[in-house]
Amino acid sequence: MSIEQSDKVDFIGINKELNTATLVISDHLDWTISDSHLEMLQDKLNGYLSFIESNEIYDAYPKAKGKDIIIEVIGKYPLNEEAEEFYRQVNEMIGDAGIDLRFKLLEEE
Repeated sequence: MSIEQSDKVDFIGINKELNTATLVISDHLDWTISDSHLEMLQDKLNGYLSFIESNEIYDAYPKAKGKDIIIEVIGKYPLNEEAEEFYRQVNEMIGDAGIDLRFKLLEEE
C-alpha cells in the first residue's frame, strides 16, 4: 500500500514503551510534482483521521485503545519547503485532537 491508496491504512503498530499506536503512511513519491503530491498526502491523511475519529481504529486494531496516536509518514525523498510548511500546518490542526504527525526519511543502504 502507499500514499496513492487514500482509502487504506498502510501499517499500524504499538510501541508498548511509549504507550503509542503508530499509523504509518508509505510515501514513495518525490516532490517534483509537489502540488499533486500534497493533494495525495492530504487525501491519505484525511482517510487516516477519519479512521481515527470514527473510532474504526479500535474495531480494526483493539490494541490501540488507550494509546496516544501518531501518524508517521515514511518518505523516500526529503521534504521540500512547501511540504515542510504543510506538515507544520497539519500538525497544528491535529495536535489539538491529541494526534501527532511525523515525517521520517527512509534511509537506504
